[in-house]
Amino acid sequence: MNTITRKNRRSRNKTPEITRLLLVMDALGLKAADIASKTKISERTINNFIWSDTPIGAQLLRELHAQYGISIDWLLSGTGAMLLGQANEPAGVYEVTSSNDLRVQRMCAFIQELMSSASSDEQAWLETHFKFSMRQYQQMLAAQNHEQK
Repeated sequence: MNTITRKNRRSRNKTPEITRLLLVMDALGLKAADIASKTKISERTINNFIWSDTPIGAQLLRELHAQYGISIDWLLSGTGAMLLGQANEPAGVYEVTSSNDLRVQRMCAFIQELMSSASSDEQAWLETHFKFSMRQYQQMLAAQNHEQK
């Protein structure tokens, strides 16, 4: 007699973002239930991010930042320090280099304007969107992370 069981969907090879979330939880001794009790995000949602290995939502990113002082930049890209108190540079400061190309100037101006008027959740969403929809952005983050090591 064969028993049919659900396949364990939790993979050992997590994306870097989820791996960093697990590092945060280990470093601070947190469980999904602990995070849920301090935030507006359910334990099930937090566990879903981990088990499904899906990108962390902007609301959870913002809450981890607000409640525990976790760097959103570190969670998304691995750059900088895990905790904001450990970093000497301000979080969320981006430098835009000048260019003679009008297209680049328009795009930089648009992103600068958007980031200056967007809420923290919207900023986290935009960066998450860039990270998962643009291979070049992922490569740039990886190169920056490699340079800092």
